Amino acid sequence: MLKKIVSGYHNSAEMAAIDAAIAHGFACGGYVIKGATTPESKGSAVVSFSVMDTSHYPVCREQNVIDSDGTVIFTLGPISESSSLGRYVIKHSRPWLHLDLLKIGEAQALQALSEMISVNRLSTLNVTGKTAYIDQRLYRTTYQVLDALLQAQ
Repeated sequence: MLKKIVSGYHNSAEMAAIDAAIAHGFACGGYVIKGATTPESKGSAVVSFSVMDTSHYPVCREQNVIDSDGTVIFTLGPISESSSLGRYVIKHSRPWLHLDLLKIGEAQALQALSEMISVNRLSTLNVTGKTAYIDQRLYRTTYQVLDALLQAQ
Protein backbone atom coordinates (compact mmCIF):
# COMPACT_ATOMS: atom_id res chain seq x y z
CA MET A 1 0.00 0.00 0.00
CA LEU A 2 1.35 3.37 -1.02
CA LYS A 3 2.39 5.51 1.97
CA LYS A 4 4.62 8.27 0.55
CA ILE A 5 5.42 10.15 -2.63
CA VAL A 6 8.93 11.53 -3.20
CA SER A 7 10.34 13.84 -5.83
CA GLY A 8 13.01 16.46 -6.33
CA TYR A 9 10.36 19.16 -6.87
CA HIS A 10 12.38 20.23 -9.90
CA ASN A 11 10.07 19.84 -12.89
CA SER A 12 6.38 19.85 -13.78
CA ALA A 13 5.72 16.18 -13.00
CA GLU A 14 7.58 16.35 -9.70
CA MET A 15 5.75 19.51 -8.60
CA ALA A 16 2.39 18.02 -9.58
CA ALA A 17 3.13 14.90 -7.52
CA ILE A 18 3.93 16.85 -4.37
CA ASP A 19 1.00 19.23 -4.87
CA ALA A 20 -1.41 16.29 -5.30
CA ALA A 21 0.00 14.59 -2.20
CA ILE A 22 -0.42 17.75 -0.13
CA ALA A 23 -3.99 18.21 -1.41
CA HIS A 24 -4.79 14.70 -0.13
CA GLY A 25 -2.95 15.00 3.19
CA PHE A 26 -0.53 12.37 1.94
CA ALA A 27 3.08 12.06 3.16
CA CYS A 28 5.57 13.46 0.65
CA GLY A 29 9.04 14.91 0.25
CA GLY A 30 12.36 13.91 -1.20
CA TYR A 31 15.84 15.20 -1.90
CA VAL A 32 16.19 18.63 -3.51
CA ILE A 33 19.08 20.77 -4.71
CA LYS A 34 20.66 23.47 -2.57
CA GLY A 35 18.57 26.64 -2.79
CA ALA A 36 15.41 24.90 -3.97
CA THR A 37 12.04 26.33 -2.98
CA THR A 38 9.69 23.67 -1.62
CA PRO A 39 6.12 23.77 -0.30
CA GLU A 40 5.29 23.73 3.38
CA SER A 41 3.09 21.23 5.20
CA LYS A 42 -0.62 21.98 4.94
CA GLY A 43 -3.45 20.35 6.82
CA SER A 44 -2.67 16.73 7.58
CA ALA A 45 0.02 16.38 4.90
CA VAL A 46 3.48 15.60 6.23
CA VAL A 47 5.98 17.28 3.91
CA SER A 48 9.63 16.43 4.47
CA PHE A 49 12.35 17.56 2.07
CA SER A 50 16.09 17.05 2.53
CA VAL A 51 18.36 19.64 0.94
CA MET A 52 21.50 18.18 -0.60
CA ASP A 53 24.75 20.12 -0.60
CA THR A 54 24.78 20.40 -4.39
CA SER A 55 23.07 22.30 -7.17
CA HIS A 56 23.61 19.32 -9.50
CA TYR A 57 20.09 17.92 -9.91
CA PRO A 58 21.01 14.37 -11.08
CA VAL A 59 22.49 13.67 -7.63
CA CYS A 60 19.08 14.40 -6.07
CA ARG A 61 17.30 12.40 -8.75
CA GLU A 62 19.45 9.36 -7.99
CA GLN A 63 18.97 9.71 -4.22
CA ASN A 64 15.20 9.81 -4.68
CA VAL A 65 15.43 6.58 -6.67
CA ILE A 66 17.49 4.98 -3.90
CA ASP A 67 15.03 6.07 -1.20
CA SER A 68 11.94 4.79 -3.01
CA ASP A 69 10.55 1.37 -3.86
CA GLY A 70 9.78 2.31 -7.46
CA THR A 71 9.71 5.21 -9.90
CA VAL A 72 7.17 6.55 -12.37
CA ILE A 73 8.36 8.85 -15.13
CA PHE A 74 5.74 11.14 -16.69
CA THR A 75 6.61 12.62 -20.09
CA LEU A 76 5.05 14.16 -23.15
CA GLY A 77 7.08 12.09 -25.60
CA PRO A 78 9.85 9.50 -25.49
CA ILE A 79 12.91 9.40 -23.28
CA SER A 80 16.34 8.63 -24.68
CA GLU A 81 18.32 5.55 -23.71
CA SER A 82 21.08 7.80 -22.38
CA SER A 83 18.70 9.69 -20.09
CA SER A 84 19.37 9.55 -16.36
CA LEU A 85 15.63 9.00 -15.90
CA GLY A 86 15.88 5.28 -16.61
CA ARG A 87 19.55 4.80 -15.85
CA TYR A 88 19.24 5.25 -12.08
CA VAL A 89 16.33 2.84 -11.65
CA ILE A 90 18.22 0.20 -13.59
CA LYS A 91 21.44 0.85 -11.65
CA HIS A 92 19.63 0.44 -8.31
CA SER A 93 17.34 -2.40 -9.45
CA ARG A 94 14.09 -0.56 -8.79
CA PRO A 95 10.86 -1.17 -10.67
CA TRP A 96 9.88 1.70 -12.92
CA LEU A 97 7.22 2.80 -15.33
CA HIS A 98 7.42 5.34 -18.14
CA LEU A 99 4.10 7.02 -18.92
CA ASP A 100 4.25 8.90 -22.22
CA LEU A 101 1.13 11.02 -21.93
CA LEU A 102 1.15 11.70 -25.68
CA LYS A 103 0.56 7.98 -26.28
CA ILE A 104 -1.84 7.09 -23.47
CA GLY A 105 -4.70 8.88 -21.77
CA GLU A 106 -5.17 9.64 -18.10
CA ALA A 107 -7.32 6.56 -17.49
CA GLN A 108 -4.70 4.25 -19.02
CA ALA A 109 -1.91 5.99 -17.10
CA LEU A 110 -3.82 5.59 -13.84
CA GLN A 111 -4.46 1.91 -14.52
CA ALA A 112 -0.82 1.20 -15.41
CA LEU A 113 0.45 3.09 -12.36
CA SER A 114 -2.02 1.37 -10.02
CA GLU A 115 -0.95 -2.03 -11.36
CA MET A 116 2.74 -1.17 -10.94
CA ILE A 117 2.18 -0.13 -7.32
CA SER A 118 0.12 -3.24 -6.57
CA VAL A 119 2.30 -5.82 -8.31
CA ASN A 120 5.50 -4.44 -6.77
CA ARG A 121 3.90 -3.70 -3.37
CA LEU A 122 5.29 -0.19 -3.38
CA SER A 123 5.06 1.91 -0.24
CA THR A 124 7.23 4.82 -1.44
CA LEU A 125 6.81 6.06 -5.01
CA ASN A 126 9.33 8.36 -6.69
CA VAL A 127 7.72 10.61 -9.29
CA THR A 128 9.76 12.39 -11.90
CA GLY A 129 9.51 13.75 -15.42
CA LYS A 130 11.57 14.52 -18.47
CA THR A 131 12.16 18.24 -18.44
CA ALA A 132 13.49 20.73 -15.93
CA TYR A 133 11.26 23.54 -17.16
CA ILE A 134 7.62 24.07 -16.28
CA ASP A 135 5.16 22.58 -18.77
CA GLN A 136 1.57 23.29 -17.76
CA ARG A 137 0.17 20.39 -19.78
CA LEU A 138 2.52 17.88 -18.15
CA TYR A 139 1.82 19.36 -14.72
CA ARG A 140 -1.97 19.23 -15.19
CA THR A 141 -2.08 15.68 -16.53
CA THR A 142 0.35 14.32 -13.95
CA TYR A 143 -1.65 16.02 -11.20
CA GLN A 144 -4.91 14.53 -12.47
CA VAL A 145 -3.49 10.99 -12.62
CA LEU A 146 -2.01 11.25 -9.12
CA ASP A 147 -5.13 12.94 -7.76
CA ALA A 148 -7.21 9.97 -8.93
CA LEU A 149 -4.64 7.52 -7.56
CA LEU A 150 -4.63 9.15 -4.12
CA GLN A 151 -8.43 9.38 -4.00
CA ALA A 152 -8.45 5.59 -4.23
CA GLN A 153 -5.96 5.17 -1.35
